[in-house]
Amino acid sequence: MSPITPYSEVERLSALKEQGLLSDDEFERAKQLTTETIGNLPPSTTPKQEPLPDPEPAHESVTEPAPPSEHAPQPKKKKKSADKIIGHSGKYGTALLVGEIISVIGWLVIIVGIIGAIWSLSSNPFGAVSAIFLVFSILGLVTVASGQLIGAAVDVANNSAALLALEKAKWDRQDG
Repeated sequence: MSPITPYSEVERLSALKEQGLLSDDEFERAKQLTTETIGNLPPSTTPKQEPLPDPEPAHESVTEPAPPSEHAPQPKKKKKSADKIIGHSGKYGTALLVGEIISVIGWLVIIVGIIGAIWSLSSNPFGAVSAIFLVFSILGLVTVASGQLIGAAVDVANNSAALLALEKAKWDRQDG
């Protein structure tokens, strides 16, 4: 199953509207909620979702498919790369940028602290200046961690929105 995106959900909602299952107001509200929940993604990153099958009339009986035979060819499962499943996508691009900038500054502070400590020890082996540079590099490490925590929080927010959209889609399929 491909990931749910605003574009695939709007296509699904359009199909429901064309079938007469959604009014114009319901369609517009659902479209707005979908865009707010999932976020705006560029069209180039949105995979196409398979169209929903036509709903069967309620009076027809549903039969379960026969189990596949042992010798029948099994369908191949598509593997999804980790970049498509886990990654920085969705909203909060500015927060991600700020987190990356904070991390880069932290790494620069660590490098300056270590170089300063080495320089200080070479010129004066008993000086307190080298201890200050080492504390400086420890603070740089805390800064890097802070930047990475921002990225993690943004990923949690984006993944929570994606999970919410998946759950809504499951409920819609069960109701329909």
